[in-house]
Amino acid sequence: MVKCQEYEFLITSPGRTGTKWLAWVMNHSAEWSVGHESIPKTKNDQRVGVVAPSYALNAPAKMLHGCKIGVVLRNPEEIALSFFNYNAYLGMTAEEIEIEYLSIQLQQIVVLDKVLEDGAIAIDYHRYNDPDYVTSVCREFGINDVCVTEGHLQNKINTRPTTYSWPDEMPSKTLEFVRGPFTDYHQAWHK
Repeated sequence: MVKCQEYEFLITSPGRTGTKWLAWVMNHSAEWSVGHESIPKTKNDQRVGVVAPSYALNAPAKMLHGCKIGVVLRNPEEIALSFFNYNAYLGMTAEEIEIEYLSIQLQQIVVLDKVLEDGAIAIDYHRYNDPDYVTSVCREFGINDVCVTEGHLQNKINTRPTTYSWPDEMPSKTLEFVRGPFTDYHQAWHK
């Protein structure tokens, strides 16, 4: 099980929020090694951070105390749409995706709500297109030798084909959840 003492910061999210891209950006540091969904291997005396969707975490929220924590916030409808399109691309049916989505997301917002309540830093996914903002996120977590450029921003472009174009095309139980509890969670922390 991953313990917080193994790294200095953790940035997490409900998934489908660009955590892999954010870890890639942060890994441009010579001083840090930032893993996506795992503790990274380090060179020399590099400091360690982890960026991972909350479903990838093995540690319960109570074990996360002792390191700096961030939570990436993204519009719940966009997360659901991305989740459905990604899993449809993998060959899952709408019914299979809905079962998986609801089981994962409900657990995640309970954990993430508690983590935010305990003082985690909210990170705005919708500002990933601003190099100054992403640089400030790096600085907030102690990564001072990365200056994000337009080139970094252009690296993550999702080119997978999409099955779902609008949230209204998703199953009704998913929409009820997205437009109810998930939106309430998002609005409570997205200021």
